[in-house]
Amino acid sequence: MSKKLTYLINTAQSYLLGRIVERTQSNVNSLLEVIHINGKYILNSDNANYSYGTLQRVFEIEFNRLNIIKRPIRDVLILGFGAGSIASILLDKYRMNCNITGVEKDQKVIDLANKYFNVQHFKNTEIICADAYDFMIHNKNLYDLIIVDVYIDSLVPVNIESELFLSQVKKSLKEKGLVVFNKMIFNKETEKSANTLYEIFGRVMGTFEYHKIHKHHTNLMLVYQHEPTPKSAESSSNIDSLHKIF
Repeated sequence: MSKKLTYLINTAQSYLLGRIVERTQSNVNSLLEVIHINGKYILNSDNANYSYGTLQRVFEIEFNRLNIIKRPIRDVLILGFGAGSIASILLDKYRMNCNITGVEKDQKVIDLANKYFNVQHFKNTEIICADAYDFMIHNKNLYDLIIVDVYIDSLVPVNIESELFLSQVKKSLKEKGLVVFNKMIFNKETEKSANTLYEIFGRVMGTFEYHKIHKHHTNLMLVYQHEPTPKSAESSSNIDSLHKIF
């Protein structure tokens, strides 16, 4: 069978069924799968989409809602870079002229991103293999947009939802800078932790907004825009207005 015919058959199968092209694991993820479906590659963990599937659609919805393309965004930090689907929205779809720093804990994910997802073509993009919590605790740079999309399989690590981590995220924003925090809710346990995160986010950030996106499950998007606070008002916030969201 010729290479061209094999390619055509595999592409046709990808539209019908999807085809696993690589299955592997790492010291971070017990399962990583690259799947060729609908003519495109996606990256999945055991129980979640990591890149270029439902995750990409969720962020496209949120970015459209925030009108990201019209904002003066120059420096971007993506915590939980995965295979680069969020960077692809900003650079390929929106054609934004920005510098991107991507932090990804799993070196195997970075290897797959280079092998299948052509992240090498992203301009002005640096991918750092590091734990997102450790990176933020030592970070000294300021950003116009910080995306928090940190997962081990389908769960956000506990320290990523801590006051210390979120405080450092807030300190790392430029004036008018945005934080977009993605929290996936799919059972009672994650529903409870989402309410806890909501309360902690409010204590740290002050006034913020949230938005729920319903696909195969619910994604809670917490959004904060940094406005320098006068010292006389530092003790005030919107904590009294916090309430359970589920």
